[in-house]
Amino acid sequence: MTETVVTQLKAIAFERDIERLTEGFTGREWVFKEIDRWLQQENERFFILTGEPGVGKSAITAHLIQTRKDIVAYHLCQAAELETLKPGRILRSLTDQLMETVPDYGLALLNTIKATLEADVKIQVKQASDSKIREVYIENLNPSDLEKEDLENVLDILIRAPLAALPKIYDERQKLAPKRAIFLIDALDVAVSTEDAAQDDEDIVTLLATLLEDESLPSWVRFILTSRPDRRVLREFEPLQSYKLEEMSQQNLADIRHYIQKRVAEPAFYNQLEAAQMSCQTLVDQLTQLSKGNFRYVRFLLDDLEAGKHLLNNLPILPESLAETYAKDLSKWFSVDELTERCQEILKVLAKAQEPLTEDQLVSLTGIRPRLVRQDLWGLRQFLDIGCIKEGEDTHETFAIFHPSLREYLLNLE
Repeated sequence: MTETVVTQLKAIAFERDIERLTEGFTGREWVFKEIDRWLQQENERFFILTGEPGVGKSAITAHLIQTRKDIVAYHLCQAAELETLKPGRILRSLTDQLMETVPDYGLALLNTIKATLEADVKIQVKQASDSKIREVYIENLNPSDLEKEDLENVLDILIRAPLAALPKIYDERQKLAPKRAIFLIDALDVAVSTEDAAQDDEDIVTLLATLLEDESLPSWVRFILTSRPDRRVLREFEPLQSYKLEEMSQQNLADIRHYIQKRVAEPAFYNQLEAAQMSCQTLVDQLTQLSKGNFRYVRFLLDDLEAGKHLLNNLPILPESLAETYAKDLSKWFSVDELTERCQEILKVLAKAQEPLTEDQLVSLTGIRPRLVRQDLWGLRQFLDIGCIKEGEDTHETFAIFHPSLREYLLNLE
């Protein structure tokens, strides 16, 4: 039996995440200088940026995406979005971007596909040009061939082989090759730590590592990767040395101080500073010390201060960690034993989920009555990222933990 299979190359949309991550972005010039230094070293294909949670790796990634024109493809691995962790889906997303950003990539890809597939497989290309291919129809393909995806083969067909073919195409067409083409992938530790990745022989980390010393790639192809200092990621790229963002380094603390100065200079803090009889500089000094070099913590703390959740004259007893911040906020909803048990169960299920869940899915997974789930979700909305999906004519809200740091806190409660 034969059938027609449609393979669609479609980039994953991260615009909303990039906008959120770069709001109020400050400093990091020292990191960018280090990246520029690396780019001058033509024999170094990979740059790996590491750091602890909250130090600002994803914000740096998002800022680079917004500001560097030589970034031709990017991806953000997100623990709560299963689609962003699937290696095959990541490769297809990167490929779609390359067809938009790298001249003649579509032509190189089409030639690769034709040369790779067996002769009895018929290929039809929809909306094809020298630079764009949107759909490839493959006929006479045995359905059993699709049961397990050969990820190394997908990497070769979609990315390695087209890139390797581009110099010849440019020579034939008398075109100049790009000065630089950078791939940027954030939070690899999230992708390698999933259950699915642990069970598979290959994940996006091991696939990228195969390109570390690949001499078939043009010298102008480079990779910037970010990760926590996770041994499961870093060992794949040995003996390459990573560049670590040290939380208590002078450069990092100076950036945090500058960020705090910008925030507390906003009108929202005028009355609070006057009521506490505190100078702006004193507040900056104390918050910089409390931050311990963690951007995520200081950002959340400033949001709370701006909203009036804490008093400036009580700075010495402010929460000293994100965990304490979340515990204090969540305690408002956990004042009744029954409510505590229900809310904790809902949040626990959402924290473990690898994709947003609907209300009906939460009812099924928690065993809590629909009316109570709906009621509790309303109270917990400040901790949730709320989206929607369409099923036929119906639209349903979806719920996910709003930030990876909260997800980590909830998982550590067990």
